[in-house]
Amino acid sequence: MLSQVLLGGVLAAGLPRAVLGASFSVPAQRVTVPGHVTLPPVANCKSPSGIASTREFDDQGFWFANFTVGAGENLILLIDSGSTDVYLNPGIYTPSSTSQNLNENFTITFETTNPDGSGTETISGPLYEDIVALDGTSLTLPAQILGTVTDPVSPPSFPHDGLVGFAGLSQSAINSTSWFQHLCDHGLVDECRFGLAFETDDTGVQYFGYVDEERFYGDLSVAPVVPNEEWASWIDIAYDGKVIEENAWMVTDSGTTIIFGPIDSVQKLFDTAGIQSVLTEGSPSILTGYFSCSNPPTVGFGLPSTGNATEAKATNSKVISHKSTIFNILPSQLVSNQTGDNCTSSIVGTDEFPFWLVGQVFFQGKYVDHNHDAETMGFAYLAN
Repeated sequence: MLSQVLLGGVLAAGLPRAVLGASFSVPAQRVTVPGHVTLPPVANCKSPSGIASTREFDDQGFWFANFTVGAGENLILLIDSGSTDVYLNPGIYTPSSTSQNLNENFTITFETTNPDGSGTETISGPLYEDIVALDGTSLTLPAQILGTVTDPVSPPSFPHDGLVGFAGLSQSAINSTSWFQHLCDHGLVDECRFGLAFETDDTGVQYFGYVDEERFYGDLSVAPVVPNEEWASWIDIAYDGKVIEENAWMVTDSGTTIIFGPIDSVQKLFDTAGIQSVLTEGSPSILTGYFSCSNPPTVGFGLPSTGNATEAKATNSKVISHKSTIFNILPSQLVSNQTGDNCTSSIVGTDEFPFWLVGQVFFQGKYVDHNHDAETMGFAYLAN
């Protein structure tokens, strides 16, 4: 989700700075939570505690895992690669014996706060420093800054109990390093990277400290990330396996359900793919696409972008892939709504921001590696 705080500034090539987060004005509900998996050490691991994985589940279009925060165990927190901070819904936080009240408050406004990408919401409350741990693993921090939402009280800001962010410092509303980055800084993971593997049956796994090469086939297609601006890069836009636009600016966000793009770019894609479009003018203006459910178009993104791959080849980069690979959106994920044979596209055009905001409908069926140390993202299709 796109946050309204800390906007402004410039990234590389004059691109706008985006601060992402997630906040969802939908009713919270308890669900049956899958268990966790702690993996055995792999070759050359520093210690058995240097790597771990946890099962995640999809609910309301978002992904969740179990955490302990303070004295509260088995909390259900939303996994958000588009924001940095830890937030808990009103009434959820139970301080541990080592809790520290920082005597500071936070205020942050989020956009695209609903599962369909609509809505805004401002949340606020006090800041504490306390234990944040991933249940079923050894990944524990005794002192992580976290925000406890006190306004609004109802409905809860997030589905279930709260949110944990995995982005860089620039995406923090409270000037705090993320929980995962703190794990890296304290040497609790062998490599400062995490992977997301989302299946299409509402189950997924998140990997910490290594890459699980058994989960995908082929090599990771590796793209650069703008330094200190996780997780932003460049993509090519493709229809039916052919690139129709090169080197488009993108930000990935597991806390966003659908995909947004600039209206002009999305209109070009719709026209090329034969997707009917309707423009609703307003603030912001929205371009919606429709297609036959029985004949869905093949739409994908090239990673790394043509420009990044060309540069990597010219400089003989040992990190960035020398060839761009097109990763198609699964047909089931290209649909946000369906009425008979009329499907609404999960790709939406907007004039609210001039870049592609790529949500978890693209993630599904793929392994996505987030490498803090190398400042890269790697993509591959899941093995099954």
